[in-house]
Amino acid sequence: MNIPAIIASIGPGVWIDRIAAVRQEIASNPIIGGSDRRELEEEIHRAIEHGRRGRLCNLLLLVLAADPERWSRWCRRSGLFRVTRYDLNPSIPEFLVQCLLTVADQLILPAPFVRYLSSVQSFLKVAPAIQSLNTALVRNIGRDRTHALKALLATLDLSFLIRQQLGRFEFDGFLPEELAEGFSYLLFIYAKRFRLDRADIGEMDLGTVVTTFYFDLIKDAARIRTYARWEILLDYFGYVCSYDLDTKTAHIAPPEPRFEQSIRLGYIHHSTQTMVMVQRTKDENAASLADFGNKLRELMEKKGLIQLKKEPVERWVFAFPGPDGFSKLLQSEGLFAEEIPWILSLCKDLFVEPDELQQFDIGGIKLGALIRAHRVITVIRFAIAPFLAGQLKTNPGLVAQSLIPVLRRDSLLGLFTFASDAQKAESILELLTWKAAAGNVFDAIYQPLIELRPGWYMVPMNVLGSADLVRNTMALKQVRLSDGKSDPLAALFCKVLLAATEKAGSEVSYKYNDETGEVDAICLIDDILFVFECKNSLHPCSVFELRTSFDHLLHAQDQLDRFARLWVEAGFRRTLSQKVGWDLSSVSHVVTCIVTGNRMFAGLRLGQHAVRPFYETGNFVLTGEVTILGQTVTLRPPGQVSAAVLRDFIENDALHRKTVAAMERADTIVKLTDISVIVESYRLNPIKLGQEFGVKVPKEVEDEF
Repeated sequence: MNIPAIIASIGPGVWIDRIAAVRQEIASNPIIGGSDRRELEEEIHRAIEHGRRGRLCNLLLLVLAADPERWSRWCRRSGLFRVTRYDLNPSIPEFLVQCLLTVADQLILPAPFVRYLSSVQSFLKVAPAIQSLNTALVRNIGRDRTHALKALLATLDLSFLIRQQLGRFEFDGFLPEELAEGFSYLLFIYAKRFRLDRADIGEMDLGTVVTTFYFDLIKDAARIRTYARWEILLDYFGYVCSYDLDTKTAHIAPPEPRFEQSIRLGYIHHSTQTMVMVQRTKDENAASLADFGNKLRELMEKKGLIQLKKEPVERWVFAFPGPDGFSKLLQSEGLFAEEIPWILSLCKDLFVEPDELQQFDIGGIKLGALIRAHRVITVIRFAIAPFLAGQLKTNPGLVAQSLIPVLRRDSLLGLFTFASDAQKAESILELLTWKAAAGNVFDAIYQPLIELRPGWYMVPMNVLGSADLVRNTMALKQVRLSDGKSDPLAALFCKVLLAATEKAGSEVSYKYNDETGEVDAICLIDDILFVFECKNSLHPCSVFELRTSFDHLLHAQDQLDRFARLWVEAGFRRTLSQKVGWDLSSVSHVVTCIVTGNRMFAGLRLGQHAVRPFYETGNFVLTGEVTILGQTVTLRPPGQVSAAVLRDFIENDALHRKTVAAMERADTIVKLTDISVIVESYRLNPIKLGQEFGVKVPKEVEDEF
């Protein structure tokens, strides 16, 4: 496709008044296939990179005139109208959206895309406030560029210390993990505009540290990252923004209430599971790393390894006594009390045993080695954190100055070698270190180590000790235990179905005419055929990971849509009958369902396909029981599940309609300079939940709510 020739033919300027000429050129030079599309995509990205808004607008007019359906989807997924793609400057997205809305009728743009553009236009009214916050951040960091970086990291690390030691979970409405996102963005700004190797790795401006100055910077940066999350909600998940000029208020709402409710339920289920794991750990009286850390601190105090240094700055210095006497403990294959909840929770999500998880290899590092490396940091954290927490009230500046050790590379490698060999220690260090050269916004929870200059690292012990390194590493490297082999979820779910019928199978592939596909799990109960797509991914800890989970669901929807379309053909039914070895001629109804491993989007419906979590569905089939507020609730008659009852569970939301009925609005309100943003959301009301399921609400739950 000769793009320069097309542009020359239509002429200079913006083409919104020459749509007929655009159409004529497309008719003469059609977009033939993938190579033409890739060329156009590259041209669009180059126009973005060079800030050529007129050329960018014209290219969009060209592709949207050629194929409105395909390219409107591409525009949304590519984030063309996100200000985060334009250094938070809204001028180009505003221009593009206005141009496209002006010619929407002439281009015959799809109605959903036009509604999306109107929503983006409303959302862009928030962007100037974000741009203003960003400008102020750059200015304030620049004023104190020598001391700011370590002070910001110390402020972040302090929030994790306070949570762990003092039980404070929120800081002006922000969780420590959200503050970590804010710090990560600040570090990105710093590396982009200044030089990391010029940051002072020793002294901080203690007069500023003990005020809220750095904390306020991190909060503002976290608000900018929140705005980036909202962009994903609009572009990818179909959330809608409206704006009230009189009150300067933006309102972001889900495409339907059930969508947001299904996300909240997923997080609630995961949080509940984690609390169950924590309680189980207490019941098992497992050895505690915190106890070991306390013993280590006593040993350090006895040997004089905790010292108050005056030079080059006043700070507490903690020397590690070496591995004698506890190297076996650090290298133990067993799990400690603090490790059990998150390891078992991850194993449950991935459908593996702890031993199998520890043997999984990521880039030459077994996850067991990563667990043990994290154990070393956790023990040191438990040794140091109580000591510093005890001085917060009397000398907060000294605590802040003592929080972030700056360690040489060989010292860090020595710590990691306690849990592994020298070669693996090198790999672990590389894995946990953010590289400024990458030029991307990272997340300090995923890569907490910062190499300011060659061989010197800032180590936020409380951030690193709080991180779920195994889960985060798998997410960072985008690997799964099932890579290269079948996901176990389908086979496990088939075993569940065999409790209801002998006619159950998994991973059933088919070929009919020119179409091929595979059914993850299938069963026949009486005259009803149940067809399941099983999708599993890590429990998402960000909207970006949530997008990955949803991608799996969309793929499952496509597979089930194909099956439903083919099922109406008698030839396909005969082919499938031969494949599974069952007589399908008397099937009166087909029930389709997407089964998830990570519990997200519970109760959602994509087209005609219900989304159901594996554990809830499995319990329903096997026992018909669920646990509500710590009490067992029976959802169906005892014995083998019938086709009608299972169909009701899937198609009529026998469980989830009650759970959703117990949810109530709990909107999030974010203030950005003079603009307010209200994001529609929901919470689960335990009192209503008890009423829906007919169980008594425990007094402590009622009082807390």
